[in-house]
Formats: sequence, C-alpha cells, structure tokens
Amino acid sequence: MLRRRLNDVMVRQVGQELLLLDTASNQIHQLNQTASFIWNKCDDARSSDDIARLLATEYEISYRLAIRDVVQTLEKLREVNLIVEAVEADVDEERTDR
Repeated sequence: MLRRRLNDVMVRQVGQELLLLDTASNQIHQLNQTASFIWNKCDDARSSDDIARLLATEYEISYRLAIRDVVQTLEKLREVNLIVEAVEADVDEERTDR
C-alpha cells in the first residue's frame, strides 16, 4: 500500500493539476492531470493495480496504458520522496509521535 507523504508536503490545486511544495527538500513539483489523479489515489488504493483500474475507468483508457502510466508516475514520486510504502510511513509516524 502506498501513502502520500503529507507532513512535509503542501498541496495547491491549480485547475486540474497539482503543485506540491516539499518543505523538507525545498522543491516544488508540478503534477499534470494524470499524475494528480494518481497522487490523490495513493492513500485510498492498496496497489498500483487498484490505481490503474481507477485511472482506466476515469479516463476511459486501456488498462495496459493505465498501468504503464501508474508505474512510471509512482516511480518518479518515490524518487523524489513524495510517496512511501505504508509500512515505512507508519514507522515514520511512530518516530514523530515520540
């Protein structure tokens, strides 16, 4: 399961796109409509497959295209530390609660 990293990320909606300010790294990320959809589903969906099915339905595209976009987008979001696996996120939350 994926989780958005919200503690250090400020989110601003601009049209159908999102601007994410990562205060930990002091970087701004602009997500297009597809990436914004994927970002918004990270906390709700259990897997890449779940997100791809939702994306395919929402935009009436093939599952094959949707899963490719989801995997690529999630990889990029992980690379810039905007999402983490739920287990990792839970450990981080426990550390900050102490």
